Amino acid sequence: MLCASDTQEGQDACSGDSGGPLFTRLPAGGGHDLFTLVGTVSWGYGCAMKEYPGVYSRVAANSDWIDAKVCGGLSPKSCTPDGKKIRDYALESLTGGTSASRRRAKKNVITNNERAALYGDKVQEEICELLGGSVDEETLPPVPAPTVSSTSRPTISSTPPRAPIVSPTVPPTPAPSSSRPSSKRPTLPSGGGGGGGGGGGVAKKYTTPSINKAGDNAKGVMFQISAKSKMSITSLDIMGKDDKDSDVQVYYQNGSYDKFDALDKGEWIEVFKGKVRLDPDELVNIELAKDITINAGGSASLYVVSKKGLLFTKTSSKEFSIYAHNTDFDVQVGLSTKKEFQKPDKLAEFAGRIVYES
Repeated sequence: MLCASDTQEGQDACSGDSGGPLFTRLPAGGGHDLFTLVGTVSWGYGCAMKEYPGVYSRVAANSDWIDAKVCGGLSPKSCTPDGKKIRDYALESLTGGTSASRRRAKKNVITNNERAALYGDKVQEEICELLGGSVDEETLPPVPAPTVSSTSRPTISSTPPRAPIVSPTVPPTPAPSSSRPSSKRPTLPSGGGGGGGGGGGVAKKYTTPSINKAGDNAKGVMFQISAKSKMSITSLDIMGKDDKDSDVQVYYQNGSYDKFDALDKGEWIEVFKGKVRLDPDELVNIELAKDITINAGGSASLYVVSKKGLLFTKTSSKEFSIYAHNTDFDVQVGLSTKKEFQKPDKLAEFAGRIVYES
């Protein structure tokens, strides 16, 4: 077994993710990344709890069994010429070819070492080679799995975030601070009167749990945030319908949008306008021109518009009901629109990430 968690993003495997992959991602030559399967989701205590990382089956400890099962009849064409180990097609593509004969005859084009890097065959040496080391160097023994209490109960949460990609062997690069000088980024006060600037607080990120279920798209998504403590929203991460450049706008207003004419553009304050390369599979950051500050007990309405389409999650919950929350704020169900400030359509959950300071 091995344990892994993403404490910065608050992500973890959860109920229904059993058997899912845990990868390490390491840089390789030519701008490539090498993904190595190191674990499969097994169990956990709760979901995304800081004190309890997810528990995974350690693939390296079972590689001989996996090789025997696959190469023993399930998929012999996927195995080495001697039929003993699974071929690593991804690594072969990085090292100069997929033909076994080419791999025997040619050197690794990244490190200039003569060897075939195969699944299950000294994984540490493969990684060492791709990072510029030598296969002849002495490698360290595997890190022992952390001790997990046998009394911990299985995962029971019903809202699985995406399983994280983490690296047990290479420490992650810390995310840059999102705090900015207040002289360059004015702040909009919101909700509950007054407010002042949001600079100088602790930078945080919150990813909505509906991100995994974002399958609908609209030109705009309107939603509401209610603050439990004073906060300043500095940017949003969103996903687009297609992998295309799109005109994107983000609007904001004090309080709940049911208190004013939400389809009247003049009622809103524009805090972002620009062309953005959106992606249906990855979150893309939209840095607001002005921070949106919400006082404790106050609320703000946000409206995100994309000309090419924005992904969201359709819901049957009531409008303004809470569907996501953390210790600082609640996120409430809103509406999608078929056009900018026109044609309200479906009840919608904003699916993305809220970057803020508190």
